[in-house]
Amino acid sequence: EVFWFQAPGLSWPLADILGSQNGDKPEASKQRKAQVVDGIERLVRLVRDAARTGSERGCHVVIMSNGGFDGFHQRLMNALMAEQLTAVTEVTQGSSKPTSKSSSKKG
Repeated sequence: EVFWFQAPGLSWPLADILGSQNGDKPEASKQRKAQVVDGIERLVRLVRDAARTGSERGCHVVIMSNGGFDGFHQRLMNALMAEQLTAVTEVTQGSSKPTSKSSSKKG
């Protein structure tokens, strides 16, 4: 999947440029699953979700930017780490029982 960030204040519509590169063929864009995203939080969610579904078969995230992207790199890392912690917690809670106080006593 390919996500393009339409930064606020950009004076030209990114979707128009991408459409011309695809020969204005909507099916070409669908085949590559490319989309233009105009909000940084939405972009973080989309990339996180794509990484989640892609992790079963291997996933690479490539970020190309010429600026800070409103802290996108760190926001994405935070979202991915939170996702990983949630998954580990769910597996742990589902597959093992909490240790009781009496099991920690010697005797």
